[in-house]
Amino acid sequence: MDNYRTEINIPISRDKRTFEQRRKDMLSNLERSYKSSIPLSESTISGSNRHISDWDDEVNRWISETRSKWGEDMKRMRQSMFALEPVDDFDLDHWGNFEPIHSLDDPSTMMEQMERRMESLRQKMGTMSSFGPSHFSGPNSSTMQTSSSRITSSTSHSSGSDPKNMVTKSNVVESTQHTRTVDGETTTTSSHSSSSSNTSGLPGSKINVTNTPGSLISQTSVPCGMMDFLKDAYELGDDGKVHFKVRFDAKDFLPEDIEVTTVDNHLRVHAKKSIKSGNSTTVREFHRSVDLPRSIDHENFQCHMTEDGVLILDAPVKAPDYRTITFQDDRQLGIRPRAESEIKATPNSNKTPVCLTVTGSSEPTIMKDGINGRKLHLEVTVDPIYKADELCVRMDSNRIVITGCQKKTEAKSTSTAEFTQSFEVPETVDPFSVTAQLIGTTLVVEAPLLCTV
Repeated sequence: MDNYRTEINIPISRDKRTFEQRRKDMLSNLERSYKSSIPLSESTISGSNRHISDWDDEVNRWISETRSKWGEDMKRMRQSMFALEPVDDFDLDHWGNFEPIHSLDDPSTMMEQMERRMESLRQKMGTMSSFGPSHFSGPNSSTMQTSSSRITSSTSHSSGSDPKNMVTKSNVVESTQHTRTVDGETTTTSSHSSSSSNTSGLPGSKINVTNTPGSLISQTSVPCGMMDFLKDAYELGDDGKVHFKVRFDAKDFLPEDIEVTTVDNHLRVHAKKSIKSGNSTTVREFHRSVDLPRSIDHENFQCHMTEDGVLILDAPVKAPDYRTITFQDDRQLGIRPRAESEIKATPNSNKTPVCLTVTGSSEPTIMKDGINGRKLHLEVTVDPIYKADELCVRMDSNRIVITGCQKKTEAKSTSTAEFTQSFEVPETVDPFSVTAQLIGTTLVVEAPLLCTV
């Protein structure tokens, strides 16, 4: 695993443009640099009727989709910006002094308050133990444990102290759609299936816990709500390459009031604000911390503050393989798998991916990855009709979504075969760290867990 430097201070540059104007200028610059004289194909931004290495075409599609959904995107980005919170809200010694949550509050406001309180608990518990099961005192001197065992797309809970009472619930959702158009008439067949199972007993009874890389291990479940921003964090930068971007609502602050640093694998924004009341001055502090995925170059962050108070943090992605990158219709990052023949035909080099291994597992599993790391391993059997560049893997919060699309046109008829499979995973996965390979008819997906230490 990459080692992080202890602390890096990131200078803030003032941008006299508004957030909206800055984004418009970026699109205009990209259009001038990448606009192709060759008409784009009729497939969508996530379509498979393009060569997997045609990055210029991918950029043009991203620009076109972004312009066509400008208003929707601007609203979504402003709603999803991080807010700076008062530092004293994170003081557990004054837990009872939190502002009460009222039933008439806006739902998004209520969720934000709850997430802030949960983050406060996690930060406090993180100082008590080093990423292990955390304990804290509950009512009547009882003890509450924050860890739960979740494995292979399952959720476990226990009633009572006897581990034999542990119940594990697994969920898999699959939908398949086939469309055929003949002489202008379209017929579509689709199916949707979901399965769930409940098993009792120790959730780790089938787990071999060893220090051998690749062995199955149990893990602590980490809430994914705070990491939902990752699905929208990757987009094009001014240079036409993929960048990691996070945005903060800092309209009540000046650039000189804010300090931005990276500490280990965390991005931290700290601000001070002086409030005058009569002859007295009160200084309040605000902060926000964001976990950083290891796929980004966190030592080369750039920070800009727009005229309307949007703080933008931007970092390049380390050595991306642009042959596998695609953007979905909603501009979310997707990864196209590489074919087994392509990997074997590539000369050995540091950039050549290692051929993944088919283990025969039918559900998502967590494996050892090196000495201290952990990774997600998933195997999906796909129809032999699909080629590697007709498949796509993407993350949606705590779900990994596999899609396939194949279009065939013969004479006056067009047929389309599509499928979607969705799997719940126990922890957040960085979309950009996903490795996918099509080995025979088995799609193998692996990715390090974001919270790996």
